[in-house]
Amino acid sequence: MSPFENPPKYPFFKGGLSKASLNLMVLTCQLRCAGLLNLVASGTRQQPSIAPQRVVFLQEAHKRILLFQRKIAMIVGIPKEIKADENRVAMTPAGVEIMKQNRHTVLIEKQAGKSSGFEDVVYEHAGAEIVASSKDIFNRSEMILRVKEPQPSEFDDLKEGQIYFSYLHLAASEKLARTLIETGSINIAYETIQKDDGSLPLLKPMSEVAGLSFIYRRTRLR
Repeated sequence: MSPFENPPKYPFFKGGLSKASLNLMVLTCQLRCAGLLNLVASGTRQQPSIAPQRVVFLQEAHKRILLFQRKIAMIVGIPKEIKADENRVAMTPAGVEIMKQNRHTVLIEKQAGKSSGFEDVVYEHAGAEIVASSKDIFNRSEMILRVKEPQPSEFDDLKEGQIYFSYLHLAASEKLARTLIETGSINIAYETIQKDDGSLPLLKPMSEVAGLSFIYRRTRLR
């Protein structure tokens, strides 16, 4: 019997896996398989290093993921960044299109992308729903996608079982770490995501930008 059709029960989930946890499993599978699935789609002749049985496995895994997604679609919320000097947005309109193609609902707080050059109308054309406030985003979303960690004014908005996906840097804030534990939310830090080779794909570009920014600022001070 397929584990996708009959998910296992674990003692730390009363009555089995929660919907948010199952969604997390699906998205994790997609992230891990995406690279190889792209190679499979381009033809195995160009990729002789992929064993035929591996190709079959990935194709079957992809089919099961798509089947499972029809049963479980996630509501993903993108609140506006409110941390000082943070002008980025967690998802571009192109990202919204990809999420919609995978049957997920995307909520964008009004003008969340304006500082990054993305107007609300562009997000709407990509398939997102524009939401008036961050509180509505937190109330309706199963996963919050953000650039920065939740701010103190948002702690009460986090819900048990809700996924919060962002740069968290918990080593620098014991208070934040303890608060997130107390909320019962599921928190994933960009900087801890690892590829099979041990590299940190989401931390590397940030480190490169930080390094260039330091050189630029140092030059201006001279």
